[in-house]
Amino acid sequence: MNRKALFIALACLSFCFGLSAQSLKGIVLDANTQEPVPFANVFIDNTTVGTGTTPDGRFQFETGPGPFTLVVSSVGYKTQAFSIETPEKIELRIKLHPDTRMLNTVVVEEDLSQWEKHYAIFKNYFIGSPGTPFVDQCEILNPKVLHFDMNHRTRVFEAWADSSLHIRNKALRYDIYIHLVDFKVFFAKQRNQMRYFTRFMDQTDGKPKGARRRADKKRRFAYFGSRLHFYRSLYHDQLNASNFAVRRILEFPNPHRPQQSLINKNLKKFRAQIRSNTSNGKKIMISTPIMDSLRYWKRMNRLPKFHTTIVRDLLPADSLIDENKEIFFNGKILVLHNPGKESMRESDVMKITTEKLPVLSNGQVAKGHLLVCNRDWAEMKIAVLLPMDYKPLSKKRKK
Repeated sequence: MNRKALFIALACLSFCFGLSAQSLKGIVLDANTQEPVPFANVFIDNTTVGTGTTPDGRFQFETGPGPFTLVVSSVGYKTQAFSIETPEKIELRIKLHPDTRMLNTVVVEEDLSQWEKHYAIFKNYFIGSPGTPFVDQCEILNPKVLHFDMNHRTRVFEAWADSSLHIRNKALRYDIYIHLVDFKVFFAKQRNQMRYFTRFMDQTDGKPKGARRRADKKRRFAYFGSRLHFYRSLYHDQLNASNFAVRRILEFPNPHRPQQSLINKNLKKFRAQIRSNTSNGKKIMISTPIMDSLRYWKRMNRLPKFHTTIVRDLLPADSLIDENKEIFFNGKILVLHNPGKESMRESDVMKITTEKLPVLSNGQVAKGHLLVCNRDWAEMKIAVLLPMDYKPLSKKRKK
């Protein structure tokens, strides 16, 4: 199978001092020839901050405080990403390694009808489902860089790209460049996993104030009640002021559901008995007890593993995040925005680790993938994605 994948490698860096605070500059070189790499993309992941290298491979731009992920990419090279704790007085010397897989790959002809079907699946899980706001105003401008594979035996769907995806969100007025690292949908387990690096280009830069405000009206709709809004409010202890209500979700094992190992054992046993009752590929008479037993264990498998109870009392911010701005709660919480109103958003968040997760003032959460979201937040995909450096415009004062 042809896979022109992006690879993440640790960058070779050397540091020197003498720069002003919160400024990044450096040079991008070919690791083999030591020659400068012109027109490479250098940007901070999931922001509008970044630039391209000059013909002599150099770059410089201002940043906010760290930590953040710096991404460097160029056609024909492996994409590199690494963490920077603080941008103060740092100059980078980055060496890109040629992507030999891309150079040596043989192109495989794809079935166009299957490609269109798989493309629709990809858009549904990545850009947004039909009910996602603004999904109809998002367009992938270079869809043919995408490739897909559907393993019907394991029911795993996978996507990868030859180069960065260029997505235009006409509603939020962003051009989005996405370096797709990992994209899989596990239909049998009803979950998906994806990893990507994102650079935003604000289409309203340099536009009249009225155009910026029209775009920001839709951006505010995407922002308020989002994960980004919640984590910023949590950091600044403004959950109430931001109209968030948080309650704890308690889960108890379902006493009517047998252990999963016992369910699996019996499903395997009775399915094997049914398969053994075949002759030349044709099913013969199967006893009623066997079928009844199989139906019973299927019914047990469909039972919920847990019963849940939502605690009525609201959780204050200091029960979720400590004085060091680290999320420490364990288990699952229910997050409501504008509770009781028509515009209410409802999501639950499960922390799948016992370690503390640092939060930055901009709403970025270290190891945020360890906070698993469902309901509304799970449906918030690329169509409503905002950069980490987004700030709502102040409301226009009425005269």
